[in-house]
This record gives sequence, C-alpha cells and structure tokens, in this order.
Amino acid sequence: MSDRLPLIYERLSAIAKQLSVIAKQLSVIAKQLSVIAKRLSVLTERLSVLTERLPVLTEQLSVIAKQLSVLTERLPVLTERLSVLTERLPVLTEQLSVLTERLPITSDRLPVLTERSTR
Repeated sequence: MSDRLPLIYERLSAIAKQLSVIAKQLSVIAKQLSVIAKRLSVLTERLSVLTERLPVLTEQLSVIAKQLSVLTERLPVLTERLSVLTERLPVLTEQLSVLTERLPITSDRLPVLTERSTR
C-alpha cells in the first residue's frame, strides 16, 4: 500500500486542482447571477410602475379615441364649409380690390386700416 501512496496523493492533488477550478467558476457564476438578480429587480419595479399606470393610460386612450371619433364625424361638415369659403374667396378678393380702388387711402392711414381689418 505504501507504494500506492504517491499515486493516491497524485490523484488527490489532481482532484483538488479540479475542485479549485470548479470553485472559481462557481464564484464567477454566482457574481453573474447576482448581477442578473439586480437587473430583474429593476425590471420588476419598472413593470410594477407601468402596471399601475396602465388603467390611467387606458382611460386617456379611451378619451382620445372618443375625441377622434367626434372630429372624424365633423370632418365632412368642416370640409364642406372650407370648400364653400374657398369658392367665395375669389369673389371676396375682387370686391376688396374694387373697394380699395374706390377709397382714397393715404399712406399715413394705411396702418390704421390694416389694423382694423385684422381684428
């Protein structure tokens, strides 16, 4: 048996080295798991905040959808009004031109007339 002791010590030494390598790898894995746990904690907190805000955001979206619906319903009417006004614009421009030619406007009164017309 004494002649086998060096072989046993050699094998034990090899096993001890392998265990040391495994221990270092386990230490690295533990550190990585710690980082992952911290990240998961942050993400869980963010998810919690978003989950709490979800009903409010859903209500806001509902209000916006209703407003869009009303605006969509009004769009044809407003488009028609715009069309009518656009058709009248050349006539009104011509009338304005005729009235402008008839009025004797001096250069010192022009700013006052312009101010009144923009009110």
